[in-house]
Amino acid sequence: MDAKGEGVLLYYKFAFVPEPQTLGLWFQTLCSSLNLVGRVRVAPDGVNVTIGGPLISLSKHIDAVKAHPWLGDCDFKLAPACTTALNRSSIASEVGFGSLSVRIVKELVTLGIHPSESLSISDAGVHLSPIEFHRKIEAECTHTSISNGVDSIDLNDPVSLAGESKIQNAVIASFESDGNVSHGYPGQDNSKMIILDVRNIYETRIGKFVPPEDIECLDPQIRQYSDLPQWIDSNAERLRNKSILMYCTGGVRCEMASAYIKKKGSGFQNVFQLSGGIQRYLETFPDGGFFKGKNFVFDHRVAVPSVCPDILGACTKCGVPFDDYTSRVRCSHCRMLVLVCNDCQARLVSEGQPQTQLCEICTANKSVKNCDLNNQLVLTSNGMCPDKAVHLEKSNESTNRHISAGCTDLRVSANGAVRRKLRILCLHGFRQSASSLKGRLAAFTKKLKGFAEFVFIDAPHEVPLIVTNAKENDYGQSTSRCQTAGKMPGKKFAWLVTPEMTSRTSSAVLVSDTILMSRNERGFDKDQYKRQTLGWISSLRKLEEVFNDQGRFDGVLGFSQGAAVAASLCISSESTLQEKSSIKFRFAILCSGFISPASEMQDLMAHVSLPLKCPSLHIYADSGGHDRQIVNTDSMQLKALFDPGTAMVLTHNLGHILPSHRDDMEKVKQFLSQFI
Repeated sequence: MDAKGEGVLLYYKFAFVPEPQTLGLWFQTLCSSLNLVGRVRVAPDGVNVTIGGPLISLSKHIDAVKAHPWLGDCDFKLAPACTTALNRSSIASEVGFGSLSVRIVKELVTLGIHPSESLSISDAGVHLSPIEFHRKIEAECTHTSISNGVDSIDLNDPVSLAGESKIQNAVIASFESDGNVSHGYPGQDNSKMIILDVRNIYETRIGKFVPPEDIECLDPQIRQYSDLPQWIDSNAERLRNKSILMYCTGGVRCEMASAYIKKKGSGFQNVFQLSGGIQRYLETFPDGGFFKGKNFVFDHRVAVPSVCPDILGACTKCGVPFDDYTSRVRCSHCRMLVLVCNDCQARLVSEGQPQTQLCEICTANKSVKNCDLNNQLVLTSNGMCPDKAVHLEKSNESTNRHISAGCTDLRVSANGAVRRKLRILCLHGFRQSASSLKGRLAAFTKKLKGFAEFVFIDAPHEVPLIVTNAKENDYGQSTSRCQTAGKMPGKKFAWLVTPEMTSRTSSAVLVSDTILMSRNERGFDKDQYKRQTLGWISSLRKLEEVFNDQGRFDGVLGFSQGAAVAASLCISSESTLQEKSSIKFRFAILCSGFISPASEMQDLMAHVSLPLKCPSLHIYADSGGHDRQIVNTDSMQLKALFDPGTAMVLTHNLGHILPSHRDDMEKVKQFLSQFI
């Protein structure tokens, strides 16, 4: 390796970090002094580093890490990397290699499970070196072939063991145990082997392990790593009593994934993982061995091929073999990388029209009829490299934005049946926004990834921020701190407003409602929701547009004032006064809701036959639940409007929130399962 060139360094280590902030500052100082760029993540349970720069600087970085008392030696993966105008501009910037980013995070690997299901690195699967991993596959090939009646196999002929792979003499299987892993016939272990790829679907599309067909290889086809637990849960029976060989890019994702599988108990303990990941395997087997195609990487190299790479990917437009992600074409619905060949890119550019492009997961779902055109992608010439085409995301300045927590797609259940995710429209509360509700429901929606896609929209009425008099404000210190930091609350919206709310307030002294509520609600009118009577016509028009423009929704979820609006839609759909409407849905989830006092709703209720037939799930705090915004009895009165035969109730003692505890989520899943 040329010490004068540039390279990329990847490593991770699970270790107790007593002071993450201190270690983060140390990394910032070290990398900056060595002129290194990339990503450093520091957590209480370890570090994960992907950086690039001069090879001599990377070597100095390695020496410094080895000498650090909290880190010491790691599995440092150092590879050369060429520098071009392209990967130093558009791609480098997109993948985080245009600068140095050091972040303190809560956990080293985010698997997306509840804190009560915390995993330990000590429970991870058995680490296999690339040679051991390779031999394990060879042994299974030999065992399967003999079991199937093959007359003879030359154990010294790598071609007979690994198809067309040319294997170095050092790694030809000897079928002798080294005391740690059985590489020969599974004499004491008769479980059938499966190979599990825990990477994202766009990674697996351009490269994967392809052993002889007798070995089952599983590709979960997930968008992101946090989707993996749901897939494992749904496919537990396929994994039970199997010898699982797991792999990923560099090894870190296998650590928690293998621990998650093993935590399922007996029948899930025979789990192995490729130490150092695909990168170490390709270093050991430059011709690829059992791995075919390219290894997708999260830096400006984009992908790393073997000496003789096979093209596994295909253009999503025309189907020709293609595996180059350097154009960064993304799905206009879920933002995932997709493969579009150069000829198809050129054709799209020549058409001169904005083009939407769906990934294979979104395409598989027939209900994705209308992509969010505010987030569409357009093809344009890349100024740094004119013969390339890149996709640039259009800036979305519209207040009528919608935020999706995931794209609708098809899921395969444990019994092999294909089911479609439910699509749920989410309506925020008074003085909230689409983004704030998405954050508030993060834990809730994460637990339902296998069930539903959640779409968040802003209400049409922008409301004034809460204003306090600085001279009379007992919390002036907090206000001053906010002003000094230059932090202004984001825009807030409402579906219905009070009569006195007729103009937007502007003041140099603003305090967000979050701060006020945390200060025992000083200045907060707890009965304000009972006087929110204006604005229904505009809100109804906005909702009509959403249902028209964004396709079908299976259900509507409303929080606080949003629940009152969702209930109003239920009333409207069953009222004799209701005219033809595009707003159609199958169920409602009403969280901390109440009956809207708007006159339009009162008129509709006078012309509806109660109870309402729409299936409903009511989530609210019980009498001791400390919901300081919506009175418990008001939520109960709203629930009483619905047919008790189709209405479910989930109460909690957590205040003005949606619970996400496992027992509560099981009830939510029980309700949703009847619509899948």
